[in-house]
Amino acid sequence: MSGADTNREVLLVGISHKTAPVELRECFSLDGDRSRLFMERAASRGVEEIVYVATCNRVEVYAAAKDPRAAAAAILDLLEEFSCVPATESGGAVYKKYSREAVAHLLSVASSLDSMVVGENEILGQLRECYKGAVRDKRTGPVLNRLFHQAFRTAKRVRTETNIARNPLSIAFIAVELARSIFEDLSRRKALLVGAGEMGELILRYLASTGRVTWSSPTGRSPTRSGSPGRYIRKRTSCRWKTRPPPPGRRTSSSRRCRRAISSSPRIPRGR
Repeated sequence: MSGADTNREVLLVGISHKTAPVELRECFSLDGDRSRLFMERAASRGVEEIVYVATCNRVEVYAAAKDPRAAAAAILDLLEEFSCVPATESGGAVYKKYSREAVAHLLSVASSLDSMVVGENEILGQLRECYKGAVRDKRTGPVLNRLFHQAFRTAKRVRTETNIARNPLSIAFIAVELARSIFEDLSRRKALLVGAGEMGELILRYLASTGRVTWSSPTGRSPTRSGSPGRYIRKRTSCRWKTRPPPPGRRTSSSRRCRRAISSSPRIPRGR
């Protein structure tokens, strides 16, 4: 590792279900092409390493830079530009963390201790995919590579050494179980899915396993994602699917609207 690498400090800029409602969070959620452009622009402004993380409940940008304060300011400016949400409207919801605090936060997120449902089993896979995308685009380096691999190891340790994963949980699973507790036989019910995102697809997977269900779903706000859960379910289940076309003139761009195992994990020194 070069001397320049050892001077980089970890930082985090983010927004989550703890600080903002979904209507605000989704403004900061960028699709594949826009997230790549975001990281490219950040790199051009002195952010040496960067991983953009977007899930149902959070948007967080992890970075490593020699001047972490300047890097955080650049990331905040880009988030404002890409989300079309002025800092005056989102400032109270956006948080910044540096050095050990940023590292501890990522370990908590990866271990699902910071999730809306503690112990849920989706977040680790989501983090892996976001990290793989940044690696593929050559946006990471020695600092973030070591940090994320340590986060993955810590999450595995938490799940194997504690009872947090004894019962597999996710918000989608809990929603379906609640529906089953209300309607004993879901196979005779009709389901309306509002939205066509990742959480909607998870709900469809769980509900489809209960039997033959008739679905009706409005098109999601993102035209590239609309109908994708329906295609997934049609290929793998016997569900009947009905899709409603979007109303004329409807806007679809979301940017327009708007601890034990962790504490004992090895320290990640700056630049290593």
